[in-house]
Amino acid sequence: DGLPGNETLIFAVDRSTILTGLDPNSLYTVVAQFQANPLYGFGLFSPPMAAFTTPSKPANLAVAGGGTNISTKVGVTWAWAGVQQGNVTITGYKLNYQSTDGLATGVTYCSGGATRDCSLDGFKNGKTYSITIAASNDPRLETNFGPISDPLSVDTPGSLPNVYSVATVRTTAYSAVVSWVADG
Repeated sequence: DGLPGNETLIFAVDRSTILTGLDPNSLYTVVAQFQANPLYGFGLFSPPMAAFTTPSKPANLAVAGGGTNISTKVGVTWAWAGVQQGNVTITGYKLNYQSTDGLATGVTYCSGGATRDCSLDGFKNGKTYSITIAASNDPRLETNFGPISDPLSVDTPGSLPNVYSVATVRTTAYSAVVSWVADG
């Protein structure tokens, strides 16, 4: 975070190491120094490199409106309450869905970190789907996705009503009243 006293010193024998204890969705500056022989001390610092940790997983994934799904289009919501986040802007989300039989799958991207809802389309009737979400701080929404949320189970209806024909149309200068014949 650039504040004095927050440096971490790690000695590594290999040419890589794991930094632990970092905060989620935060920016860190990483530099390295090489020591070929303890008698000669350390060499120069490497150029600094920015390292972004991934966001935490969103919480409370739910069907929008708190109700049940009534079509093949599903709206979902989520929250960040109680989830630790750092100082980097969340740029968007990746939602994965898969039917329990594994035959129907899909991915939807929702941009905008302030977004707390997204609409998924293309679900098949009469299936149960598992939906998960992960947040990213990559402006392109290509990398740096955090851990996935707990899955949300959603049932789609067995079928939607079929419209057989328009029965009547009554019009005025500014409106039309339409009725139709449908099953279900």
